[in-house]
Formats: sequence, C-alpha cells, structure tokens
Amino acid sequence: GARAGDASSGFNAEAAVFAQAVAEMDRLIALAGGSREAVLGLSGVGDLLVTTHGRNHALGVLLGEGLSLDAALDRLEGLSLEGVEVVRELSRAIQALESAGRIGAAELPLGRYLVDVLVGGVQAPIPFDRFGR
Repeated sequence: GARAGDASSGFNAEAAVFAQAVAEMDRLIALAGGSREAVLGLSGVGDLLVTTHGRNHALGVLLGEGLSLDAALDRLEGLSLEGVEVVRELSRAIQALESAGRIGAAELPLGRYLVDVLVGGVQAPIPFDRFGR
C-alpha cells in the first residue's frame, strides 16, 4: 500500500501528524502510569485538536516559512504559546526516558522532531516515514 509521505498516496499530512501525536501521547501517558482515558478525553485529544488549530498552529506556519523560533515568537508577540514550553519539557522527558532505558531511540519520532525544531533550531521536513512504527 501507499506509505505516508508518498506524493501519490493522497494522504493528509495534518491527519498523519494528529494520529501520530495521539499515539505518542498514549505512549508517554502509559510510561507515566496514566490511563488511556487521559489521552482520549478533553485533556488529551480534545486539547490537541484545539491546539493544532490555534496559536501553536500560527507558530508552526511561521516556522514552516523558514523563520527562526525567535523571529516567529517576535512576530506573534503577545500570544501565549504554551506549546513551546511543552516541547521543552518533552525534550527533558525523552532524554530521561531514554537514559533510563524505558524508550528506544526510534520511539516518539514526532516528539523528537518537535524537540529538534523548537529546542535545537533544526529546519527539516516532518519525518512521516518514521510514523506508525
């Protein structure tokens, strides 16, 4: 079958990212001893839906246009962008989980990508080929 990222597959990039985000939230919540209901409820999927169409989306568009994080934040001055701080916390969590041997290097590809972009300043395409594994 067609794989995410194939130009001919007709896949929806936003849907692929959303699905991967839910899967990675589920993995992180399980690692923290939380319940699947937390992921599937308003504080999980509900908040993700609102976040992906709000202020954090505006930041992503600016980053996708090639602006640095600082330049994008300057342009969005006055907006609360909790997603940046969430990704900084995610960076620390991924490092701790990997150091403790609780996750492998290939796990959480979307989270690692967000860390690379927002914490590391890397400009790279979304790694669709690593999703769903």
